Amino acid sequence: MMETGTQAPIRRVALFIDVDNILILAQNSGLPFELSIIIDRARQQGTVMSSKAYADWTANFLRPVLGDFRANAIELVQLPTSNASREHKNTADIQLTVDALEMVFSPVRPETMVIVGGDRDYVPLVQKLKRYGVFVMGMGVEAGVSRVLVEACDSFVFYDDLVPPAPAEALGEATEPMLLPDPIEAHALMRRAVEALSREGRMATGASVNSMMRQLSPAFDIARYRQTMKELALSAESAGYVKLTENPGSDFTLTVGTMPSTPTILRPQAVSRRYDFSTEASITASYRAILQNQRIPLLPWRIREQFIRLVWSYFDERMPNGIHFDAIRENLEYHAEDQNLGVTHQMIQKLLYTLNFGRCFAYAHNAASGALILIPQDLYVPIHAAVDADEAVGRLHRRYLEIIGRNAPVLHPGAAYDLLYGDEVDDEDEARERTEELERQCNSIKPVGGFGQAFLDSIPYRGAAPG
Repeated sequence: MMETGTQAPIRRVALFIDVDNILILAQNSGLPFELSIIIDRARQQGTVMSSKAYADWTANFLRPVLGDFRANAIELVQLPTSNASREHKNTADIQLTVDALEMVFSPVRPETMVIVGGDRDYVPLVQKLKRYGVFVMGMGVEAGVSRVLVEACDSFVFYDDLVPPAPAEALGEATEPMLLPDPIEAHALMRRAVEALSREGRMATGASVNSMMRQLSPAFDIARYRQTMKELALSAESAGYVKLTENPGSDFTLTVGTMPSTPTILRPQAVSRRYDFSTEASITASYRAILQNQRIPLLPWRIREQFIRLVWSYFDERMPNGIHFDAIRENLEYHAEDQNLGVTHQMIQKLLYTLNFGRCFAYAHNAASGALILIPQDLYVPIHAAVDADEAVGRLHRRYLEIIGRNAPVLHPGAAYDLLYGDEVDDEDEARERTEELERQCNSIKPVGGFGQAFLDSIPYRGAAPG
């Protein structure tokens, strides 16, 4: 006879990680790569019985994270090396798919599979796994996630929402607002969940509403909003979407409300990290990690320059009236979506903030020199270009190097070139010119580690406020 009150069996979980996908997209989005975050989220689903990571593990850029994978006893699946990145990517997709399907037919199979990767290519795999009764949770960086994959999964978690935010004061940019998902969408989803439970004759408790919200929208995750379920429900109540009733000794219940207000968002503390400056490869990786840990997206070189030249074309079109900061952002977002570049609102906004702190913009009456545009106060004040597009590219790179110099004991030109350009510059003369420019910039910036930041930020340099 089964004993009453026994604990429900723990679900078996298999974890599959497309390493290139998550690592490169995290870099482009300005997010630090934290393997522990991925593992912890998988463990919330049950006991991880198998974990595999797919990559070309001989690649230099993976060396800094290799130890983390080994320390967590993750099986490293070596992919065939190839100079054709697309071919290499397809190899990861195919190998992961074969392993996942093979595991379905093993004597002890997992009830849940967690697939870390955002490619649309995984949709057929997800659909097949669900037919065999496997619960599939996807995970990926929002900028590179296919919406079709999100809808195909039983549950989907955005890696962006699992990473604690870096404190704004780390860059002296306290005026920058924290970018979180708009809660209105979650409020409306909560109302739909309450209505669905009501139609089924079920009580809309906090737990049942959370479960129904996930069922209605696989991408919903309370972690995205830096709140507990009750805090989100309270903000939805203040906005009129639901009505909350406290039940002492048991879960709160919700009913449909009548409707709008802005909720309070809780923010966790950032995580401190260390860097390795022993070899050129580790220096490059550490430079990348510094930018990521400060939430500075490092877009591919050609996209960076393409966006900057587009911004300067907007300035030329609006001469002599100027264009306001928010209009620039909206135009870039439209371009990114139209060209299917996989660049998010946050990545574009952060790129513009970095240009701003590089003094690339100016107010209308102060166009002769760079000014620090006051954000968010001056989002809708017409601004002009303080320099030409080529100089803006140089100032952007200098800003990256200044940020790196606050956390690094040395600025290595070769490592800086690998970070900013990699092997994307084909023309030898152009590559030499860019190398020489980076050497000049590195030599003109004195690295101060983590100690000279307050001094750097205290240097007075601000354009006059508009009258």
